[in-house]
Amino acid sequence: MSNYDLIIQNGTVATAADVFQADIGIKDGKIVQIGQSLSGAARTIDAWGGCRHRDLGSSHRTDHPSCGPA
Repeated sequence: MSNYDLIIQNGTVATAADVFQADIGIKDGKIVQIGQSLSGAARTIDAWGGCRHRDLGSSHRTDHPSCGPA
C-alpha cells in the first residue's frame, strides 16, 4: 500500500509566513504532508518551475510574485 496517492515533487510552496521548496503528499484528495524527499506514492508529478499556493487547504497553480514568471 502506498503512503500517498500522489506526490508533487520540487514545488515552490507559498504560505502566509514563508516561501520554500518542498514536496507535497496527497492522500484521499487531501494534502497530508509537506516536506523534503517524500516517497511512497502511487503516482508522482515533478512540479519543478511551478508554484503551489496553499489557501484554505487547497493546492493550485498561482502567479504569486515570489514564484517569478509563470
